[in-house]
Parts: sequence; C-alpha cells; structure tokens
Amino acid sequence: MLKVKENRSIYMNKLKTLIAQYPEITFNFNNEMPNGLSGLCVGSEIYINNNLNQTIAEKYVTVSEEIAHFEKGIGNIIRQETITERQQEFQARKIGCLRIVTIDALILCYEKGIQTPWDIAEELEVTTACVIDAFEYIRMTKGVSFYHKNYLVHFLTDTHINIQKF
Repeated sequence: MLKVKENRSIYMNKLKTLIAQYPEITFNFNNEMPNGLSGLCVGSEIYINNNLNQTIAEKYVTVSEEIAHFEKGIGNIIRQETITERQQEFQARKIGCLRIVTIDALILCYEKGIQTPWDIAEELEVTTACVIDAFEYIRMTKGVSFYHKNYLVHFLTDTHINIQKF
C-alpha cells in the first residue's frame, strides 16, 4: 500500500511507479506550503507543493529531487546560505534529474525521431527544464561526445543532441 497523502489522485504511472519504489517514505501533496518552495524532505516525509507543481511532469521531477534529498540524508538547506548548502541542493537536483532522464531514455527518444528538449520532455513526461538540466549534467560528467553501449552520443548545442548507432 502506498503511503501518499494528497488532495487529488495521482494520474501518472511513472510518478506512481517512482513513489512505489520508496515505501519507507510518506508523500504529501498539498497546497499549504510556503510560496517558492516546490518540495521539502523532512525525515521520511516528502511534501510536494501543488501550487508550484501543477502538472504531473512538475510533480514527477520534484518528487525525484526530494527522494535524492532523502537518500543523501541532507539536512535543512531551504535557505541555501552557504556554498555547501548550494552544492548539496545542486547534487540532489542532479541525482533527481538523472534518475528520470537517463542516457538510455535519450537514446530511445532519438530512435523514435525525438530530438529536441521540448519533445523529449513530452515523451518522458518530465519538464523541459529537467531535460536541459540532464543534458548539462551528462555533458559535465561524460563530455560533449561519448560512447554509450553501441551509440555515439554528441551534444551539438546546449539544447540539441545527436545520437548515432554503430
């Protein structure tokens, strides 16, 4: 049984699947959170702000990021006043994003003829910002061009990718 508290049902299978992978976490979807705070992890409870996360894609991305906070055991970094706190937030965002926008998922999109961040976001049911961030994170760790399985992945620009099977 999923421990999810929300004012309306979850419609997206990917979001449900992600939540189901973490039975030790209680997920609270509500409208009673401070403005500007899209999500919050407090111990084993994750709060998602429905006012800022109105689409399923926004909820999916935010839930993934907050799970990363849970996994990393990061304390209260809401204000992000120090470099360490900003680095921890960046790390959680990166982990959360790359959990749902994988290199394999990008290859599948490319094989379907889906190449732009906007179309990839629609296909993967995530936000465009998450796709663009994933491009950035992948480039930071793998470089502009790299091999993955039987593919050459090449970032043409910040927002366009080329993948070739070899």
